[in-house]
Amino acid sequence: MRREREATAPVADGRAGGPSLTVVYTGEQDEVYDFPAEGCRRTFGRDDERCDIVVWSALNGSDLARVAGVVFRMDGELWLRNLALSHALRVQVPGRPPEPDLPPRRSDADRGPARSLPGPVCTVLGPDGCELLVRQEAHPRPDPAGRAGVLPGSPTRFEVPAVPDHLRAVAVAVCAPLLRGERFPASYSEVAVTLRLRSARTARRLVDELCDCCAPAHPVPGERPPGDRRTLRLPAYYDLAHVLVAHHRIDTDDLRLLPSPPTDGTARS
Repeated sequence: MRREREATAPVADGRAGGPSLTVVYTGEQDEVYDFPAEGCRRTFGRDDERCDIVVWSALNGSDLARVAGVVFRMDGELWLRNLALSHALRVQVPGRPPEPDLPPRRSDADRGPARSLPGPVCTVLGPDGCELLVRQEAHPRPDPAGRAGVLPGSPTRFEVPAVPDHLRAVAVAVCAPLLRGERFPASYSEVAVTLRLRSARTARRLVDELCDCCAPAHPVPGERPPGDRRTLRLPAYYDLAHVLVAHHRIDTDDLRLLPSPPTDGTARS
């Protein structure tokens, strides 16, 4: 029977070119936590002193446990253990029916139930906005950003440039649904209607220009925001919109830059 190693420090497994195993808390999309070796483990919850991954959305609440769970690497894959006494944890896989919840511990003496996390992408969900995006790639892609000098296990950051003034209204139109609490950015047609452009084709050209100008803001492999467009087959600019909002390059104050909504008519595609 396989046993979880309880050591907090990674234990070298001697394998070169192993899998890429990462976790991202969706409230802090620019921090990527990797698991470079067997035995590496990271706790998560609302206690900012005891947890490796702090769920900031739950910091002032009580629904999420102070230390809600731990993600650990065992036998080359990631596992989840529920450390909470008061709530379950859920694992969600894109395109699959809901899986049974991972129940809470029965007592302080109970280690807590554990399960393996399915790859290549899944999400761990808990109360109070606890949402961890988990990626497991058997053969990691080359590092295009030249991050070879980054210490394994350290959070990884990427730069988010300012939005050019002449494209700010375009960025606001793209991000407007996210600022209103919706899940996805605006479509090309919606951008065209919002900005009163001639067609969705014109909107697409402007959005493409925005993506080119803000190229450094696009996450490198292993640093993509929630709702990964490659998994959901969404346009490339969806990633950029999430990053711009998360880093406050575009915020609700910018909505005033948009023209008043048109009374009728739609963009021509």
